[in-house]
Amino acid sequence: MRFRKIIILLTSIAVIFALSCSKKEPSKYDFQLLINSAKKVDDILHNELQRLKIIAENEEVISGDWQSIKKALTENSSKRTKALYWYSLPDGSYYTSARDKVEATLSDREYFQSLKKGNNVVGYPIIGKTSGKKSFVIAVPIIKEEEVVGMLGSSVFLNEFWNYLKEQIKIPSDYDFYTIAADGITIFDLESKDLMLNDTLEESSTSLVAAVEEIISKKDGIVTYEWNEKEKTAIFTKSHVCDWRYVISYIE
Repeated sequence: MRFRKIIILLTSIAVIFALSCSKKEPSKYDFQLLINSAKKVDDILHNELQRLKIIAENEEVISGDWQSIKKALTENSSKRTKALYWYSLPDGSYYTSARDKVEATLSDREYFQSLKKGNNVVGYPIIGKTSGKKSFVIAVPIIKEEEVVGMLGSSVFLNEFWNYLKEQIKIPSDYDFYTIAADGITIFDLESKDLMLNDTLEESSTSLVAAVEEIISKKDGIVTYEWNEKEKTAIFTKSHVCDWRYVISYIE
């Protein structure tokens, strides 16, 4: 009887091992595809952040001359993905490249207080107050004598950003590439524009929600989840520039 139990136990272990071995594991190609795709997006974020930092050190910008600021922000804009550029005062009143002075305030934006403390903001998802467009913010403080005297920002339009990435990042048809912010909001998904700024933590699939919770809690890793009644494997890595997670997924 004892021998029979041992045989059953060994058989069960063998079955589990066989099933685990039959499961598709990410290949070197999968990881390289993720790294290459993530780097292309990170480069865009980094370049815009550095551009804003340089502008913020200009004396005319520090003095608050809007026309000089506007000229610097919009220079060579055709070479970048489309965005709304803006300059804000510490009280939240602001100017945009499209309307100049606007009758609105940025003081109620969650990222605003971080800027007032002298921090940079990169990749914060929003719906524009004046444009009404789905966007994400890259912004820097303007500092004079250790005091924040203003802020510069780019609100990058996600629709145009998606188009640009679709041309630059080539993903095989059986793969998907998407980005999730630290709060579970999908920044973009190259599978569909409809998923921009979608709250993944509100999805009906409990396995997807669990996977997203794991993704946003770690710097990198591998997860599986169910999507449209199919099991997907996803490998992910954290951005080097902000709190985004880049994800490559595929169906098993």
